[in-house]
Amino acid sequence: TGDEQAFIDSLKGDQGDPGEPGEDIDLDWPDGTTLGDTLTWIWNGNEWVGTIINTDNNAIVITSPAGSNAQVVCEDAEIDQISYAINIDPAGLTVSGLPNGIDYNIVGNIVYITGTIDIDVASQTTFNYTVTVPNGAMNIVAQGTIIVSPKASLEVVSGELSQNSCIGEPISPITFQIDGPSPNATVTGLPPGIEAVLSGNTLTISGTATGSIASGSIYNFLVESSSLSCENVSISGALTLTDCSSCYPSVNAGTDNTICAGESYEIQNSSAANYTSLVWTTSGTGTFNDTTSPTPTYFPTNADFNNGSITLTLTAENTSCIQPQQVIDTMVLTLSDCTTIDVTLVNNMRCTLFAYNVEFGATIETDNIQEIQSAGLCYNLTGGPTTADLTVSETNTGTGWWADTPPTFEMELTGLPLDVPLFVRPYVVTIANEVVYGDTIEVVANDPNLNHIFDYTETGNFEIDDFPVETTSEITFVNITNLTSLNWRSDGPMSRNIVRINFPVLLELDNFFMENEFSIRRIYAPLLQTIENFRLENTSTIEVVFSSVKNIMYQFRVLNNVQLLSLDFPELEEIDISSHLYINNNSLLPVIEWNQLTEIKTSSNRNFNISNNAALERIELNALEDVETSFVITSNNALETIELQQLENVHRQISIQYNVSLTSLSAPQLFSVGDYLFGGTSFEINDNNLLSNLDLSSIRKVYGWLYVVNNNSLDTSTAFPCELYVFYNDGFDCSPGGVSVGGNLDDNYCFQDLSLREDPNLTTVPVFAITSISARSGGIITSNSFVKAEAKGVCWSTSPNPTIADTFSENGNWNDDYVSYIYNLTPNTTYYVRAYMQDCNGVYYGNEISFTTNP
Repeated sequence: TGDEQAFIDSLKGDQGDPGEPGEDIDLDWPDGTTLGDTLTWIWNGNEWVGTIINTDNNAIVITSPAGSNAQVVCEDAEIDQISYAINIDPAGLTVSGLPNGIDYNIVGNIVYITGTIDIDVASQTTFNYTVTVPNGAMNIVAQGTIIVSPKASLEVVSGELSQNSCIGEPISPITFQIDGPSPNATVTGLPPGIEAVLSGNTLTISGTATGSIASGSIYNFLVESSSLSCENVSISGALTLTDCSSCYPSVNAGTDNTICAGESYEIQNSSAANYTSLVWTTSGTGTFNDTTSPTPTYFPTNADFNNGSITLTLTAENTSCIQPQQVIDTMVLTLSDCTTIDVTLVNNMRCTLFAYNVEFGATIETDNIQEIQSAGLCYNLTGGPTTADLTVSETNTGTGWWADTPPTFEMELTGLPLDVPLFVRPYVVTIANEVVYGDTIEVVANDPNLNHIFDYTETGNFEIDDFPVETTSEITFVNITNLTSLNWRSDGPMSRNIVRINFPVLLELDNFFMENEFSIRRIYAPLLQTIENFRLENTSTIEVVFSSVKNIMYQFRVLNNVQLLSLDFPELEEIDISSHLYINNNSLLPVIEWNQLTEIKTSSNRNFNISNNAALERIELNALEDVETSFVITSNNALETIELQQLENVHRQISIQYNVSLTSLSAPQLFSVGDYLFGGTSFEINDNNLLSNLDLSSIRKVYGWLYVVNNNSLDTSTAFPCELYVFYNDGFDCSPGGVSVGGNLDDNYCFQDLSLREDPNLTTVPVFAITSISARSGGIITSNSFVKAEAKGVCWSTSPNPTIADTFSENGNWNDDYVSYIYNLTPNTTYYVRAYMQDCNGVYYGNEISFTTNP
């Protein structure tokens, strides 16, 4: 309208102080064709700053799993990692609105949002965060939410959790207080007639046990309360039910216990029911303050102490029946000389560091575990930690690991700093309040994303500096089957001579890092199956034999290893990386022969790079079918042949250049190179002077730019099939790409036929979640041309062959799978549904599915 145009002209022309009327400013206006664009202008005192918010803008693309940018997390819990790929210059990127404890970091063009919630909330609290990337006069943003839920709490207010009651008579009520965002409780295990009632934040268990219940039956019940995204809290109890009409009393003298000499003992956990008389007796010479109370206090004598232990007996009698009934139960009370409690701590064999936490513990060696009242860990940054420093501890419960033989504990210290020595040791506190310590260990964590394992056994993991040249030339870890990290990093040559390290039974390894290490010559792990991270950099290693490895994930880097002769991965099937994949500058490496490798996957814009390996003569990857990243082979001066017999797709770029001895490149199954996310030169073969045998007989699709230049022996008129088509997809269109051919033996070519492109394949997802008025379906898009979908969804009608002229859903764009809601339906009616997608070539439909709504 006129008013709107005047407003736009005012923005583009008269800027007030920053410019004269009519003076244009350089602005990146939204294209006006994408639904969801929001344009906001803010005057910062010098100029108008524009921000475009567009959740579908491919400048910021979420790469973590769907829904990770809308999380519900418990307070004090770690969030699922959120990651975005930044497809423009990330300089100046900021993330605002995150809750305490959550931070972000940028690695290359990827921003990661991670951390543990460090905030106490009384109710569910929403944090809306914004990722902002400056882009000239504009800011490009992506938004998400992190919802923090409070924990639930459960506490006994009144009543006894363990009761002896008569069948047909009310139990003593048990009351709990429940705190949390939405007080709730689930109670299981109650006998018939006993029920739990929740009113507000108060839960009461009460009632009279009725029905067919055998006398002496014990009902172990459990009370649980939950809070969204938080772990349940629970309290357990037991109801013992007796047929009082049978005149059998019930009695429990309590659990065995230990006290120090000179102390009295108030009997714990004892009970009795259905009796007419009750009496306590002792095998010793001590006295009770009340022999007829279910829970009296016992006063031992010196004679009791000299005996070491005495038995306390509780006798209950019911004389109200013709035949009097009597029940007896006992407990053992041990009396210790607390000045001579004998206890030793033996450190566990392994200490594990991860993130900002340390897990460690010890075995408690003692003749009487009841003499130990608690166990824990203490630590500081200066050495010799005690309980006066930071601690974590657990009280003796007599159950769980406390009941094991021998009792062995492991606890976790949290929130510890990085890159500084941490001094940690285990301890126990006796019933005499004496503290007994284990040995102090010193550990350092330098990367919160890696496991740092310190194993103190000769057969476990090790600190490499503990093996000097005088004692070690070969190390074998006989019993290790699983390791998180082998992390060997040195500043330079070390005074040791570890010529070989063996892991004969190692099956799983997360991280293998060897950098700047000049003493380890050979590494053998013949049974190892899986590696997450593999880095071999700047070493004197000669041979790496991982002859059973099938999978490598995250990163694979082999750089600057001046004596490396063998990189033996004969069973390698898959490489799945989100960091680096390099084999560079290994001057003696003669061959790369991985003929079981079928797939190279990636979640980031990284290259598979084989470069500057001076002695490399042959590359054989004859089972490789799919490469999701760029495949670069360059400047390997001795390289003669490259064999890729099964390769079908390279999703970003294939670049073969400056290999002066290369004569043959064979990839007869290669179908496509590049995709709609990559707009540069995706196919590049240049400056390979001797290359004459080029087998690319199946290639059909190249995206962006094809560059074949200065291959003096290559006849391009026969090297490429006529069906090949090169195009550039700069949004949702199908623009032809560029071709540069020159400086070859023959520069003629016959490709670039637009009519040979294939239509996409679209599959309708089977209908599910059917109600009387709604249902769900969706679509799966398979596009051999990799053309982006402008729109997608499902269309439905009461008539067959529905189209977008009927009712349809809108599920955004791009070619990922999707789920659609089908709504506003009529009950008990048959509908027909098809998935659809629209790209630059038109609208396509999937298979038709019919369904009938519920009555």
